[in-house]
Amino acid sequence: MTYRILFALSTLLLASCTVSPHTPTETVYDPKITAQANTLLARASHSEEDEQIAYQLQAAEILLNAHETTAATQVLINIPSGNDSATATMPPPLQMRSHLVHAQLALLENDPNTAVAELAMINTDNPDPNILPPDLQQRTYTLRAQAYQRTNNHIESARAYTELAALSQSEQARTRYYAHTWERLQHTSPTALQQALDQGAGDAFRGWLALALLNKQHHDDSQALVVALRTWQYDYPDHPGEKIFSLHRLDRLASSKPAQHIALLLPLDGRLAPSAEAIRDGFLAAYYADTGNPSRPEITLFDTQSDQAVAAAYQQAIAADADWILGPLSKDGVEQLQKMKDLPVPVLALNYTHTPPHANQPLYQFGLLPEDEARQVAERAWQDGHARALLLVPENEWGERVTEAFQTRWEALGGSLLRVQTFPNQGDLSPTVRQLLSIDSSEARISGLRGTLRLQMTADPRRRQDIDMVFIAADPQKARQLRPLLEFYYASDIPVYGTASLYTGKPSPQTDRDLQGVIFCDIPWLFDEQHALPLNEVESLWPEHFTPFARLYALGIDSYELLQNIDPLTQLPQFGLAGATGILTLNNQHQVERQLIWLQIKNGAPAKLDT
Repeated sequence: MTYRILFALSTLLLASCTVSPHTPTETVYDPKITAQANTLLARASHSEEDEQIAYQLQAAEILLNAHETTAATQVLINIPSGNDSATATMPPPLQMRSHLVHAQLALLENDPNTAVAELAMINTDNPDPNILPPDLQQRTYTLRAQAYQRTNNHIESARAYTELAALSQSEQARTRYYAHTWERLQHTSPTALQQALDQGAGDAFRGWLALALLNKQHHDDSQALVVALRTWQYDYPDHPGEKIFSLHRLDRLASSKPAQHIALLLPLDGRLAPSAEAIRDGFLAAYYADTGNPSRPEITLFDTQSDQAVAAAYQQAIAADADWILGPLSKDGVEQLQKMKDLPVPVLALNYTHTPPHANQPLYQFGLLPEDEARQVAERAWQDGHARALLLVPENEWGERVTEAFQTRWEALGGSLLRVQTFPNQGDLSPTVRQLLSIDSSEARISGLRGTLRLQMTADPRRRQDIDMVFIAADPQKARQLRPLLEFYYASDIPVYGTASLYTGKPSPQTDRDLQGVIFCDIPWLFDEQHALPLNEVESLWPEHFTPFARLYALGIDSYELLQNIDPLTQLPQFGLAGATGILTLNNQHQVERQLIWLQIKNGAPAKLDT
């Protein structure tokens, strides 16, 4: 059996290395990984049954850690999984390892439900260290956290992170796991949190559930939040969640008051009017859905027909006794307010200025910055183990902004940006990709050799070999052209990352097949059926205009939520707010930052990835 696996694996790996200009390779396997796996399989071929399985599982683990799923599947083909009766005949340590390996394979093949089922076969309650040693316990909880997250079971994902924290010997690692715990619970509804509390939980995790629940129950009432937090401190003394806030911040929060009258400063005519209408409608949808809030604010709309009208509209809002202002939308309008010496009424602007507002100025900034997404692409690619990047951006000011944001963050992390290639708005994009991958240079070298040697030699051009990721910043139409061109010019094995700009916001499997494999970040609302204000409900109100402006409707929803939560976000910055546009936090420059979710196009549709 093992001889056949070894032969099949070697054949598979060798076949994958064949390259032709019109059938680019789908996978280029690392020869070191191949050698390690084949060494283990060779040992397996000379071993007894249990030892043979152990070697095969080791080989599969090595392949899976390198994301070589096809080869790993071939190795695992005769090893039972799940609740197969044959699994029960294996020694317990091998059973546990088999469940772990099959769960890892299922996750890599975008089958988290199977991964959950495999991991459920592993007993982690008072485990025998001879059967499930600490390193495998840690691996079990890591895979559980990922699998439950991808099935939207955020509570069980959070529970797994608290178990990882308990196993960790590093304070830094524990802090990171607790941050993941809190982030997962931010995605959970109050009803689900209460049900989990009612079902019972260990004291440490119960404390996290109670903390997340009180945050959601009292997010719009600062004084009630303070009372609940102090009660929580008494009920859960020395809980690690206490690091999220401190007593002096609670004292400040106790004296804050929610908004009573919000003035919207938005342009209802002109170039920005369609965007402003989507934001307004999203805001009002959130307002009318907030029926359980006894102190729901009064809303007044002021039309800022031009940037010059912003200052006058601000004064009108003051005269109308507004105590919070949302807007303006244009960058120039926000800069006008920023230049004013006195802002008696605080402002949540819907754009960002070139220089952050003064720390003492009551001017907050919120929007859908492409720079935010570019920085998160850099962080994700670096987290995934990449260090040498190519960048494809349009020849315009938007492309320059994305380039600067990505390059600054990427190089700060330690990465190298080897080339930035711009592409035109019109015309054939093949020359752009050829330049990016140095195909022209390769062809020139081949031509030079032919001339020097005076031989009729046959040779295929090669792409540059010093890269490990490509970042595409483009709209859907351009991205659907660029991705296949990368494959055609021998770069199908290179991971491709992108921002939300490459996805329309609505599933389109036929056209998005051209984006196969692309990893991108986007707002959670487009993919979260459990949001308090579901996307389909908002879409049903404005079906004709919704899709092109879906993310702006989400911006309006979050604007309403932010204006109910500015004080908690200021005094308890780590609390965050699970918004439609991401996990929202407030930095010390009064700018709202968004943590997006990650997805990958698989078979033409976006599939959630682990954070």
